[in-house]
Amino acid sequence: MTEQLVSFDTAKLAKEKQFDLQTFNCFDDNGISMEFPRVSINAKNSFCTRPSQSLLQKWLREVHKIHIVIGLDENGYALTLEEDCDDLEDREVTKFKYYSVYNTYELALEAGLIEGLKLIK
Repeated sequence: MTEQLVSFDTAKLAKEKQFDLQTFNCFDDNGISMEFPRVSINAKNSFCTRPSQSLLQKWLREVHKIHIVIGLDENGYALTLEEDCDDLEDREVTKFKYYSVYNTYELALEAGLIEGLKLIK
């Protein structure tokens, strides 16, 4: 089993929102995925790092307090976004932002990552 890496569009948006954690994968300007050892140090600025979905999800949660929640409902995998969760026990500070249903967990998580990144000012 391998970790699911984000799409090119998600990686570009993450770069715009200052995602700066080290990863071993990246995209070039044409959306071609590659591993970092193939990229020269001077060329890295024109590339987008390609994190796993779980790493980007953790960054959104820990750095921006945006929580991506995926559960099951009668139609598939339900995605919700919650913002400003200082204390998960105190749901009064949570702001509900988004809800949709997807066929797979990974599709729901990718959509959640995109919507979560869009919340960052």
